Amino acid sequence: MVAGWQKELDTLEEFARNGKLDNEFRSRADGLLSAMEEHIATGHRKLLARALRASALASLEVHDERSALWVIETARLFWPGVTEALDSFGHTGKHLASLMGKEARLSEEARELDPTQEGVLPPHAAAPIRLRYPRAARVARLEGTIGLEVVIDRAGNAHLPQIVDGTTSTRATALLVGALDTLRETHFQPGTRQDWPVPSFHTVSLRFRKP
Repeated sequence: MVAGWQKELDTLEEFARNGKLDNEFRSRADGLLSAMEEHIATGHRKLLARALRASALASLEVHDERSALWVIETARLFWPGVTEALDSFGHTGKHLASLMGKEARLSEEARELDPTQEGVLPPHAAAPIRLRYPRAARVARLEGTIGLEVVIDRAGNAHLPQIVDGTTSTRATALLVGALDTLRETHFQPGTRQDWPVPSFHTVSLRFRKP
């Protein structure tokens, strides 16, 4: 199974380098990512990061910048080196690298906010958070808590996830996938300063229990 994933990734990456980000590429990239997330409980993090990168390129090719950014940002948590060769994937890869530069500026803006300043209110989830418990985690009966820090933008969307809490058992691949999918689907009320929405940091602790 893993050898098959490796072979498919090599093929997809060759397609991307040659600019063949067509319907077939997008379908195969989505299918591979779904198959990997269905079966991975622990390990193979570099392979998963590469599959996420292919998915991000596919999303950007159909002009879904928000999905592309979230996917490539989460890929970095599994393998930090996943973003080092984006320029090798043609125009789409260079575009993705450029968008990540803008995300860095969003983080800088959030860092400039003083949460103790009078009139500053922190962001919060707009509704109770619904956990995404991946099948691979259920089968392996994994449980634990994962804490993630994100930047909430003015529209209430999460960006730039970073792990801030998680024991060895909760850093299992499937649980981290579940935590990231959960935050991707969660809408937040943005932080405000003098009633105006502002980018701000927010930490979320997600507890997964065996079903």
